[in-house]
Amino acid sequence: HRLIRIGLSATIAPLDEVAKFLVGFEDNGRPRKCKIVDARFAKPFEIRVVSPLRNIATASASEISEAIYSTLKDIILKHRTTLVFTNTRSATERVVFKLRKMFKENNVLDADKIEAHHSSLSRDLRLNVEEKLKRGELKVVVCSTSLELGIDIGYIDVVVLLSSPKSVSRLLQRIGRAGHKLRNVSKGITVVVDRDDLVECTVLAKAALERKIDNVRIPKNPLDVLAQHIVGIALERKWKVDEAYRLVRRSYNYHTLSFKDFMSVLKYLSGKLVNLEHQRVYAKIWLDEEEGVFGRKGRGKTRMIYYMNSGTIPDEAKITVISDNGRYIGTIDELFLQILLPGDIFVLGGRTYKFIRSYGSLALVKPVEGERPTVPTWFSEMLP
Repeated sequence: HRLIRIGLSATIAPLDEVAKFLVGFEDNGRPRKCKIVDARFAKPFEIRVVSPLRNIATASASEISEAIYSTLKDIILKHRTTLVFTNTRSATERVVFKLRKMFKENNVLDADKIEAHHSSLSRDLRLNVEEKLKRGELKVVVCSTSLELGIDIGYIDVVVLLSSPKSVSRLLQRIGRAGHKLRNVSKGITVVVDRDDLVECTVLAKAALERKIDNVRIPKNPLDVLAQHIVGIALERKWKVDEAYRLVRRSYNYHTLSFKDFMSVLKYLSGKLVNLEHQRVYAKIWLDEEEGVFGRKGRGKTRMIYYMNSGTIPDEAKITVISDNGRYIGTIDELFLQILLPGDIFVLGGRTYKFIRSYGSLALVKPVEGERPTVPTWFSEMLP
């Protein structure tokens, strides 16, 4: 009657190492039993790398940009539904804006059949794009990473990657969104943006076709994460030090953790290793070394700190964007808001908005269709 864990991934390696991470260790230090089913090579892929110009090394930035959009246009018109991946949200906004403008001027394609999808857009806008995509009402969707995995997005003919995705697993994840059924061919085209990108994308494509997936790096004994877990288990009940140490060492990440390091984290959290009360940093647990027990310190405060600060991804300060009719549109970075002046026009979700004013963490805007943006694109997350 033991718990059975099942791990599923199409793009992970090495499998034996990941299996140990999934199931952990027994108290005697042996890995728990795990059966590996390797079905990664059943899915057929078609991957191409395309240079928008014959001589990309000597071409100017404007020539390359024009050629990239010309290449995109050809791909889009040859397929029923195209999913375009960029590496940042700001690039997504820029590409959608330019594609809409280009197709509108040429009267080739309805601009409303082109949409943006990224995590800074409101949930309603994202769901609307996803539903349109499933119903086959969109010709093109441009996104950063938000459609990389997970959700069902319906039928996609081809996936286009603008520039290198920086890893083989990410390349396969993105291209795998096309021809999503098991026996269908997943068709992907990587459009390069310069000479270095050409070399990198070619190497990635070759490795992907040979199914040489990047090895994951699993952190060993990260003490900052251990500190969070100790505070978390201390909130439940009082623990014996030896009992908690055995529990922690069942995890793959901590099976080599020394008792000395474990005790140093307990002492740090109890304020015995370093006293930071003069900086208003107080102990999160109490520790009785003689009895060999520890537990939570305080009642609600530690619990609140724990729930508000778990995880290792830093919080981003986000500003909520609301239209003049009260509709929630999405979010922008706090740094971007600081450069906005009343009357400035910027792009969000591939559409243009005029900034009216801000108050607190809200930005009030007015939709202005077809007007030229007056401020640089907003900064957001970058791939390493």
